[in-house]
Amino acid sequence: NERCGLNKYIKNDIYINLLVKEINKRSNNKKIKILDLCCNVGRSLNSLKKLGYINLYGVDINKLAIKKMKKVFKKLKKAKVVHSSAESFLLNFKDNFYDILFSSGASVELIPSTFDLIKEISRVTKSFVILFINENGHAYPRFWRYEFRKNNMSLIFNKKYESNTLLVFKKNNQNER
Repeated sequence: NERCGLNKYIKNDIYINLLVKEINKRSNNKKIKILDLCCNVGRSLNSLKKLGYINLYGVDINKLAIKKMKKVFKKLKKAKVVHSSAESFLLNFKDNFYDILFSSGASVELIPSTFDLIKEISRVTKSFVILFINENGHAYPRFWRYEFRKNNMSLIFNKKYESNTLLVFKKNNQNER
């Protein structure tokens, strides 16, 4: 439906391609558990599916986007995608479940700073968090790098692309603290 604007999120753009490439670079195992936080219609998940990843998860607050995903990306039928706010979803998930958690764009940036987003992301992630965000451009500012460091994650890669930054955080081992 053109009215809801979802069609512009079906085709990959340069940012999604860079994000997917970075996720693929961080894994040599196609069976790892990968979560797309605020997945919208699932174009990133679809790209990962095409690369052979099989344990794909997604969450989005937009019910229409998830409905569209099931029609447009038929290969994602086995992906575990749920309709929920990111906040509720994260609070109700177990520690270290996902090998990689990723997100792209404003959806994750617009989660109010009253919710301890980075603590919860770090808690449910076993290995890597990969974000493609505008670090400074939103109403709910966060000190992304500092907050991840405070939550036992190290920034291992970052690259600026126009106003967006690709950030890759790796969970520290217990003995690295």
